[in-house]
Amino acid sequence: MSASVSIVITVLDSNDNPPLFHPLVISVSREYNQSVTDPIAAVRCTDLDEGSNAQLELEFAAGFNYSYSFSEQTGGQGEINASLVALSPPSEGLITFEIVCADSGNTSLSSTALVSILVSRECYSPQLSPMYHATFPEDIPTGTIVVRPSAQFDPLCPHEFHILYGQVGAFAINKTEGYIYGTNP
Repeated sequence: MSASVSIVITVLDSNDNPPLFHPLVISVSREYNQSVTDPIAAVRCTDLDEGSNAQLELEFAAGFNYSYSFSEQTGGQGEINASLVALSPPSEGLITFEIVCADSGNTSLSSTALVSILVSRECYSPQLSPMYHATFPEDIPTGTIVVRPSAQFDPLCPHEFHILYGQVGAFAINKTEGYIYGTNP
């Protein structure tokens, strides 16, 4: 005599794989005047576990106080993709912070990625009229301003004015403001 029985064995996934960022260091550059609606960087994190052990969430590391957020979060089981966006114009310079990807397991596992954003100001040449005319007597006192060009430039960007040709010995230019004055009475 014989008998048979069906046995179903379910192997539950243990939360033994931490989430992983791809890449671990996210380094980007952006212009100071770039629209805040433009994504700054793509963020991707994966987890090899299954079920709730592979449900992922992104967050900023404790102590982070800049105006950034994650948008357009997508992904399925074991993967999350998002765009890092600024909520307001950032300050110039290097901004670094950490982001965390955590799973939803009973004993949650997480990993951390370093984000480095270099915010720079793109400087443009000053906008000047191509030609200026000035009439003055030949005996003007030294230091008298003979031409004050109208220039439009970003005051936070370095700039310097120079006389390129002409009677350089008879005139000088204020290198920061651009006005031309007489040096030879």
